[in-house]
Amino acid sequence: MADPAADVAIVLQPRRLRAPAVLLMLGIMLVFGAALYARGRLSPVIVPDTSGYTEFPFRPLSAALEHYRTPGYPLFLKFAGKVASHWRAVPLLQYVLYCMAVLLFASAFATVARTGKAATCGLWLLGANIVIGPEATVAAVATDFLAAALGLTVVALVLRRAVFEHPSRGSTLLIAGVVAAAWLVRPAMVFLIALIPVLSLALRRVLHAHLPWNRLRRDFVVLMIAGAFPLLAYCSLRAAVVGRFGIVSFGGYNLIGVAGQFLDAQHVKLLPDRMRPLAEAAVERQSALWPADHPGAHEDRLNYARLEARYDDTIWKVYAPIAEERSDGNNAEVNSRLRELATSIIRARSRDYATWLTKASRQAARKLAADFILNPWSLLAALLLISLELAVILRGRHTTAAPSRGTKVLFLIAFLYSVFSLAVVVPVCPPLGRMTDAAGLFLPPLFISACFDRLRRLRSSSVAV
Repeated sequence: MADPAADVAIVLQPRRLRAPAVLLMLGIMLVFGAALYARGRLSPVIVPDTSGYTEFPFRPLSAALEHYRTPGYPLFLKFAGKVASHWRAVPLLQYVLYCMAVLLFASAFATVARTGKAATCGLWLLGANIVIGPEATVAAVATDFLAAALGLTVVALVLRRAVFEHPSRGSTLLIAGVVAAAWLVRPAMVFLIALIPVLSLALRRVLHAHLPWNRLRRDFVVLMIAGAFPLLAYCSLRAAVVGRFGIVSFGGYNLIGVAGQFLDAQHVKLLPDRMRPLAEAAVERQSALWPADHPGAHEDRLNYARLEARYDDTIWKVYAPIAEERSDGNNAEVNSRLRELATSIIRARSRDYATWLTKASRQAARKLAADFILNPWSLLAALLLISLELAVILRGRHTTAAPSRGTKVLFLIAFLYSVFSLAVVVPVCPPLGRMTDAAGLFLPPLFISACFDRLRRLRSSSVAV
């Protein structure tokens, strides 16, 4: 059984990841990277989104701020282009940055767990779906993988900060800076602003149960303000320069991909007058794109598989072209029109949207579970945990002993990170594999930590025998 006193001692006297463990992790990362390279998994992969980043206009400032991509990833690509041409350095640089984030996370976790557990949980992140899965993004010239590395870094910094009863201002500012870098790379990472105060509060309750609520509330507010201030500053800059308050002019595109499918001819009259011409043209184009004999037309119009399959075409073959024809191709204006139309449709078809939220949330949970089981490293962790639990039962040591402090910490991280990250996905687009893969990043380390708990109980039973 885990010794609570030992856990408290670890927290009150935070330790660093020991040098031998660091060297071992670096060696495994090098071998793992070499294996990826030998299998061609570190060759750049151009995806449909790539051109939006490679053709980003840095000058003038108004063009950069009005573009439908944020400047974070284009800046990264600009640096990668100086290292090697044709984006050859992108996958390697992304892998290196991810490994650095893994080391940082293992180091932070070592403050609440023993070195062996911390290093093993960290190394298990190398087998994440975003690295080796069927929809791995490590080699993609797109934001997904770099954003995941930044998210991992933020969690590591929040954990390290939560260990101390009196966190420094520097640690708070550092977290705020990395959070800002994350949403500048990938706007969907804006969920980190809401995550960091909640995660910090939960972790500090586990690590410092004696702290009064007024101090915890004050820390919550400090982190919330620190995370939100750079966002408000950037959005205010965009409002001053291009007249658009927001991170980027793209949310309308995403939302119309969902809401646009709720619209049919009989519901156009429910929309505001100024929206009807665009809506009527969209309904007509949808009828031409998906006639009555089209595969899937017999499915219920709120069938999740149908909604997901038609998502991209709804944006790029129906609504976006029509909006562009009525907006002189100006991206910011097109986005505004699409967002206004999408919100009008949602108000008129609120039950349809509620059905989407329910089904998309269910799909997200299903994908998280399926992706976990299909990943060989995750499956190994799950099978190992089951085997160890059986051994504990057979040894007669099956009790209601609480999980170790480290496992509690990882549970909070895995649960809150997945919920918050998918909370910004489900309302505006289908929870695709590359999104759920990133959301479930911390699930394998959680299972490995639980395995260490079972091993500790088995060892204590052996001593007792």
